[in-house]
Amino acid sequence: MSPAQRRNRLNRFKTKKTGFRSIKYLFLVALIGVLALVVAVQTKYWDARNKLSTVISVANGELVISTFDPEGESITNVLIPANTQLDVARGLGSFRAKSIWQLGINEKLGGKLLAETIVKNFHFPVYTWGDNNMKGLAEAESLSIFRAVFFPARTNLKIGDRIKMAFFSLGVKAAKRVNIDLREGQYLKKTRLVDGEEGYLVSGVGLSKLFPTFSENGISQQNLRVNIKDATGQRGIAEQIGATLEVLGIKVAFLERRGVEDLDCSFRTKNEDLAKKVSFIFSCKREKIAPEGNFDLELNLGSQFAKRY
Repeated sequence: MSPAQRRNRLNRFKTKKTGFRSIKYLFLVALIGVLALVVAVQTKYWDARNKLSTVISVANGELVISTFDPEGESITNVLIPANTQLDVARGLGSFRAKSIWQLGINEKLGGKLLAETIVKNFHFPVYTWGDNNMKGLAEAESLSIFRAVFFPARTNLKIGDRIKMAFFSLGVKAAKRVNIDLREGQYLKKTRLVDGEEGYLVSGVGLSKLFPTFSENGISQQNLRVNIKDATGQRGIAEQIGATLEVLGIKVAFLERRGVEDLDCSFRTKNEDLAKKVSFIFSCKREKIAPEGNFDLELNLGSQFAKRY
């Protein structure tokens, strides 16, 4: 074989080897891309089986609580006027609804403070939140839904949650989209607020009519019972927590008063769906043992919890 022939064969081998390396590189890039996509679309809060309620801070200062109900194939939007005075969670005082989003940012709590405030004032079991961009998830317009999924936003909803919510929203018929303005009816009391301007206070009258919107059928149909052990040292907090649990669909079977304990909150249950709800709503730690006695949920509240409620 001549030197020229040997060089030609060597060059063909190098070309094949380089081509093989290129294929391996492209395969690796594709694999990383698929893995990244799988991670990106993972959900945290919504399984598309149970209800999910999320509070949105709208650009005009109003708050909208949107409840996605797979069983009822519906979306219900509850509107809270911007000038509604609410008792803010974590002992931060009373503020108008339109100011709570920014207050959460200032306190480095984000929208979590807004969700906690909704639970405190209305007993609606809300634990997801978002800025104005997220309101598109509950709308019938495709462009708004697309923007809510893929445009940057301040929210604790993962992109997987938003994708599932978007597909669900696209399938909800107009007749199954319900809007409830709390200014209509006796839910709020119109009055002059401490700053001299007119606004609203939560009256509490008629709110029970809205509770079925937030009740979990999968939980309420099981006749679950909770034992609340109150070591907060403050009257009324355990009762308020019990009220929220009852909206969710759990019966408060026993409330035990105990000496003050310098603890936050913890719970015990064998029900996985219930465990997720309690953990998300109240940010309580789960103890991996069964509840004492004939209860489905045991909830322990300490003085640290009282400070942040």
